[in-house]
Amino acid sequence: MWMLVSMALAGDPPAIEAIRARWNAVEAGTGPMCEDLEEPGQVRLDQRIDWNPNDEQRPAIGPYADRIDVYRTWCHPEFVGPVVKVVHHRLISVREDTLTVLYDAKGAPLFVHDQGAERPEVRTYFDGGRAIRVVSRLGDRTETTDAPSGPVAAYAAGIYALAQQLAARVGSPPEPPRHPWASP
Repeated sequence: MWMLVSMALAGDPPAIEAIRARWNAVEAGTGPMCEDLEEPGQVRLDQRIDWNPNDEQRPAIGPYADRIDVYRTWCHPEFVGPVVKVVHHRLISVREDTLTVLYDAKGAPLFVHDQGAERPEVRTYFDGGRAIRVVSRLGDRTETTDAPSGPVAAYAAGIYALAQQLAARVGSPPEPPRHPWASP
């Protein structure tokens, strides 16, 4: 019993806390330090890739949106830093999906939040390219998996590869991997 209480009081691992701190900084618009200027950079929308820029409707589908917003650290006009966040937003009729990726200073994925109408909401934390925590939620069911294995690990590997692809320029809208809880 004492061990359970002490584990609960210990909080999250330092890697998870560091990811949350980076998320909070990026959401506040603060990028990593700009060494030459000795000041923090700003997080700015650098590029928007929109596969339906005119908001056209499709027959038998209706409203359709599919875009990727790429955010980078900006220090001054001659320096645009690495990707710090990517948001992939897709709306097909009434189904809305959003995939948000947070990157470290070198451009490697740290955190992926995958949320869609017909699949579980999944938050995946990475450290050094491997998943260290996967939090899955579908309806009333919530599961937190530290050091995932099996199908959850396979999902995490697929979502990491997708996150890497989003940091690079993509030619067509990417499709997230299937979560083990997703309906067929």
